[in-house]
Amino acid sequence: MDIVEDAAREDSSRKARPRSFFTRKIEGKLREKGLEMPQQILSFMDRPFDTFSEEDKLFYEEKVKTLFDQFSELLLEVFDQIGRPEEGWEESTKLMPDCPAKVVAMLALYRFRRQAGVPDDPLNVLDQPPDVPPPPRSQPAPGPQAARKVIKPTTGPQPKSKWWEKKIF
Repeated sequence: MDIVEDAAREDSSRKARPRSFFTRKIEGKLREKGLEMPQQILSFMDRPFDTFSEEDKLFYEEKVKTLFDQFSELLLEVFDQIGRPEEGWEESTKLMPDCPAKVVAMLALYRFRRQAGVPDDPLNVLDQPPDVPPPPRSQPAPGPQAARKVIKPTTGPQPKSKWWEKKIF
């Protein structure tokens, strides 16, 4: 009985997960080119690394990781087709758990930036916000006083009437 329960528990943990955008695009490009890819590999692309068993780690190293170059080439084609949205691509990878599909998507973005001639800066991590240039010297740097607005109360004679308050007839 324990063997059946263990098998059922293992089977429920491996249920089909919805495929990510990147995995669906890889699958579509493979189909478009007439190439066959085992569904086991494609369904493995969206499994988080922290759920890998020892067998999964071995499968990842031997089968899936060796296909990363081909998968990133396919995603580069998709990236060009959709207009090269670097920020959106990067943001969508941030929303994903750490999984093989995320690694392939980041590899495709890295390869695109290398092809575009962006210098390789080891300190420039993709998660860092872009640099904001300092204000020009002619303008003072905004401080806490600059952000305040002075609001004067309306006392004394009647305040001016607003155009929307005027009576027409």
